[in-house]
Amino acid sequence: MIDHGRPRRLEGSVPAGSLVVLATLTARPGLRGELVAAARRNAARSLALEDGGCLLFLVVEDTEDLEVLRFVSAFQDEAAFEGHRSTPHFRAWREESAELLAAEQPIRHWQGVTV
Repeated sequence: MIDHGRPRRLEGSVPAGSLVVLATLTARPGLRGELVAAARRNAARSLALEDGGCLLFLVVEDTEDLEVLRFVSAFQDEAAFEGHRSTPHFRAWREESAELLAAEQPIRHWQGVTV
């Protein structure tokens, strides 16, 4: 279980060639808390051994519009990301979040670089 009460310092970068996925989601009015809880479960399960190829999974909120969440996740490669999308927890997340979302922008793919 991830300790959400104690901040941890993040250092470094994701490995060169890894796939970084950015997603922007907007909660339906009054459902932000439920969406955040579902997002936390999804992130924790993605980082667990259940997923294997997930290197990083952050859930952040927009400081100007708290209904908007952004996911920043990194995977070893495209195959790891596709594997993630086929897991039972991802399918459960998609089903659960469909009820909670007002809007979802297309995901963006980036690539890790050496710094």
